[in-house]
Amino acid sequence: MQFQSLAIADVSGGIARFVVIVLTVSFGGGVWVFVAGELALSTVESLLKRWFSRYPFVYQLRPDPAAVRAIGSYIRGLASTNLAVYFNTNCDNFIIGKRLGTEPLGYYNLAYQLAMLPIFALSQINRVTFSVLSQRDSAGQRSHICQLLQVYALVFAPLYSIGFVVAPMLIPFVYGDRWQQAVPLFQIIVLFAYARGFMAILGTGLNALDKPNLNAAINWVLVPLSLSAFWFGAGQLGVTGVAIAVACVLGIVASLWFWIAVSRVSGWSLSVLVQPIVLPTFAALLAVGLVTQIPTTYAWSVVIQVLGILLINGLVVAVGSGGQIPRQILNWIRQSTRRVKA
Repeated sequence: MQFQSLAIADVSGGIARFVVIVLTVSFGGGVWVFVAGELALSTVESLLKRWFSRYPFVYQLRPDPAAVRAIGSYIRGLASTNLAVYFNTNCDNFIIGKRLGTEPLGYYNLAYQLAMLPIFALSQINRVTFSVLSQRDSAGQRSHICQLLQVYALVFAPLYSIGFVVAPMLIPFVYGDRWQQAVPLFQIIVLFAYARGFMAILGTGLNALDKPNLNAAINWVLVPLSLSAFWFGAGQLGVTGVAIAVACVLGIVASLWFWIAVSRVSGWSLSVLVQPIVLPTFAALLAVGLVTQIPTTYAWSVVIQVLGILLINGLVVAVGSGGQIPRQILNWIRQSTRRVKA
């Protein structure tokens, strides 16, 4: 939980990487600059984290077999999970490039990267999530996960709604008219990106519940399912079919599976885990459905759509929760302000 120390270590490692790369380039290091940079990053980060931890490590040439056995299964589960996630989130690119060519792959890749951009912020937050969950009892873990799911839905549902609405204007404006074909792909993939955030929270919850092997098993079972869906989608509707398969299989189906798995493992009610995200998600869908009926003849109409999404989301969430969620948000803001001042 020493996140200030972690931040210092991360920033220092990044600076060391940059400096070593510049020096290696200056001395004609060629492609080895990347190796030197990564070694510098890892070395500086490791040494600083070792220093800040103040933990009395005992080093020995031969690892303790008991310690290796105690943590080996957990590490294998985490490694297996990451490998399965890598396959699931990259085989769509492989199939598009193999069956459809480089141009559709370019459109798809741009749409995917833009849709997944907000999830990067969530991945950093999940570093905190694991630390908090690992120190709480079952009731505390359930409360924290439910709160995280609700906060994520309240923030990201309107964010992705706005992205869906402004994409037809913003993507061609930023990247040029040639990238117009990336717009419908982005609008499909945002469904997967939104669901991916829930899976990240629930997957972290499984790891904190000491079930990384279950997390890995779910992701590995999804590999052949997603491959088949991507291949079929590419054959039927081209790159659009792959995007639809990603949204349905890796978005809707996978997130539902994670909710059921967490509920079964923890003994928590499934309705308790799902309830925090229902109202924000419904509000976002309703807002998109209404504002997309506004004609987009003029540039300023997009501004009206964005304001409409924010207004509809706010009203539906406030009324639907009986004013409870706005009060919670105000309390979170006050608490954050006090912590900053302290």
